[in-house]
Amino acid sequence: MHRFSASRWGWAALAATALSIVGFGIQSALDYVPEPSVIEWVVFYVLFVAAAVVGFVLGITAVETGWRRGDQTVLLGLIAIVWLVLAQIIQSAWD
Repeated sequence: MHRFSASRWGWAALAATALSIVGFGIQSALDYVPEPSVIEWVVFYVLFVAAAVVGFVLGITAVETGWRRGDQTVLLGLIAIVWLVLAQIIQSAWD
């Protein structure tokens, strides 16, 4: 049985990416529901954008760390980096 081995940098990048994805989902749902603008601001800038940027920075660190370690940290870091690029493309297409 193969064990999935990754550093804390990779897991932190994945956690930030997951939080950003949840924020994206909530933001998309709030687009169809009337709500106070403060909630929309917090969801967009804190849950979606800030988490994606933190995931991106952690992803870069994870890729660099994983390259030296030779484990799946690289994969987790690349997931975070790709999510930020994909989120940018989606947001640009919607606007």
